[in-house]
Amino acid sequence: MDNKQIEAVQEQMALEAAQAWLKQLGYDLTIEQVINLKSLSAVGGTQERAAALTTENMRHLRVLKNLETLELAQFGNDDWVANAAGLTKMRSFVMLPASNLTDRSAAVFAGWPELVQLMIHGCTITDAGFAKLSGLKKLKRLGLQYANIGDASMPIIGQNTDLENMTLSFTKVTDAGLPHLYNLQKLTYLGFQSQTLTPAGIATLRQKLPNCKVVYP
Repeated sequence: MDNKQIEAVQEQMALEAAQAWLKQLGYDLTIEQVINLKSLSAVGGTQERAAALTTENMRHLRVLKNLETLELAQFGNDDWVANAAGLTKMRSFVMLPASNLTDRSAAVFAGWPELVQLMIHGCTITDAGFAKLSGLKKLKRLGLQYANIGDASMPIIGQNTDLENMTLSFTKVTDAGLPHLYNLQKLTYLGFQSQTLTPAGIATLRQKLPNCKVVYP
């Protein structure tokens, strides 16, 4: 058996293992359907589903090359997300809350250039980690409530001019970071409940974004 044949056998075995895992999550799929799977919700709900959500099992994400939408259970972590690093077609990632996600996961998100939705409330990603997302320019929905970011991340957010819905409540953003958001003219909702912002700063933001509902304080 030559190397190509060995690789083909290994790939088939990996797909069959992923197929069995997906069945535990409620997805009864053929191998072809596994290969072409575009959306996956890997959250609890039943005892069997919860038992399937382990760090070891997340390795099966690696073979889902066509995945575009991924939702992970709230007790997931950086190791879970790392298994999705090669899924470059990803358009939506949701993990609520995401308290176990750090700058390591930000490096994975940076490799998803087609990302339009990133919902990771409560993550511990810092400004240094968020800087890795400078290549993401297609975001439309962004959820960073309680995230550990501040003014330094606002220029990166500001370059996503297609943003429509965003939550930055209870972050470290101050009035100094707000001007970077003035060009987000497609924004229709912005959650900005925070003690680090002032009424004056929010008033100016509302003037600059007349079509946006800014929720404050």
